[in-house]
Amino acid sequence: MFSFRIDIYSTAGELVRSLVPLTSTWGAKGGFQVQTTAFAPANGGKALLVAYGITYSWDGNNNNGQMVSNGIYNVVFRITDADGNVTTQAVAIAVISAPSQFALRIYNSAGELVRQIDVLRPTGSAAPSQLVAKPNPVLVTGSGASLSFNLGSTSLAWNGTSEDSSQLSSGVYTVELVMLEGSGGQVLKTTAVTLLRGQPRTALGRVYAYPNPLGSGSGGLLKVALENPYGVTVMGRLYGISGELVAVLSNGADKQALVLDLGQHPLSGGVYIMMVTDQAPWGTQERRSLKIAILH
Repeated sequence: MFSFRIDIYSTAGELVRSLVPLTSTWGAKGGFQVQTTAFAPANGGKALLVAYGITYSWDGNNNNGQMVSNGIYNVVFRITDADGNVTTQAVAIAVISAPSQFALRIYNSAGELVRQIDVLRPTGSAAPSQLVAKPNPVLVTGSGASLSFNLGSTSLAWNGTSEDSSQLSSGVYTVELVMLEGSGGQVLKTTAVTLLRGQPRTALGRVYAYPNPLGSGSGGLLKVALENPYGVTVMGRLYGISGELVAVLSNGADKQALVLDLGQHPLSGGVYIMMVTDQAPWGTQERRSLKIAILH
């Protein structure tokens, strides 16, 4: 037998709402999740919480039935087991009640704020819940291009300019989705993007295979290292000496490497050719070929 309860606190640690009183359950399966990380109660929104398969909702009111002010609140889930041991889990949730209380803030590598863009959305629409650069986190400026940020409920574009509309220099910039609070702000999501002034000559950089030759003492892993300074997508195709395709690799998990596991792709000893191809987001494509020897 387990017992659990759900309470909501302000960031100052004050109890705002006793949402679910102490409730008994026969098993600890299913766990606890907050499905809504930001909502607008003044527009009819509700926060959805799930505990052991049951969905609970918070309408933004406190224990006195009054709507709480905008801000960050902590949803605290406490479970007590049969021996009296207490486990606590806390998840932050944002209360938003106005249509325009978000912004993107963009910082250079020195931490200086170079641009703030207000996020405008219709009254009653969902609060921004994510920050994803589309189609990828690289923007080549100077050709009228822009970078789109998917915020979940809406999207926003940035053309690589500063607050005074001047073009920013090449480099890595930090983008924050901020919930505005007075003169400050609460950071909800963060991502990094790369700004390039003009198309670079190469996206792959240095490419080499190791160990090469690949012997029995290497653990059966062949790695192709990619300098890949802009994190572009790279494919590797391994061909036998007679031209047959024997393996296809990608750098989805690690942008700086292609990895061939001979345990999954057993190959006989001999000489192979690895063709490495990239597809840069600004439209160029590079190819490199590597000769690889496998020893048995």
